[in-house]
Amino acid sequence: MSDKKPKAAWDDEPTPRIDLELRANGSYVQGSPGKLEKFMPPEVPRDLERKLRHAARLLGTIRIDCVLDGPDGTLDPDLLEQRLGDLEEVLTP
Repeated sequence: MSDKKPKAAWDDEPTPRIDLELRANGSYVQGSPGKLEKFMPPEVPRDLERKLRHAARLLGTIRIDCVLDGPDGTLDPDLLEQRLGDLEEVLTP
């Protein structure tokens, strides 16, 4: 039996901004210029970018559902609750 954590929904999202920054600078620095700086492992910003991209995709589906669901732009409450729950799961640390 494997102790491996199941793959999150956002794990396959691309990280072009993070990858470009890493190619340009080689690492991430937390802090302000002239002060002691702490290097951040690239996994931290990559995971954040993946989560934010996935959240943006989920928001897009809510918008599309509202447009397609009816002329007044309302969404079925159960479907909306499910979609918002998915969004909360992504954005909760």
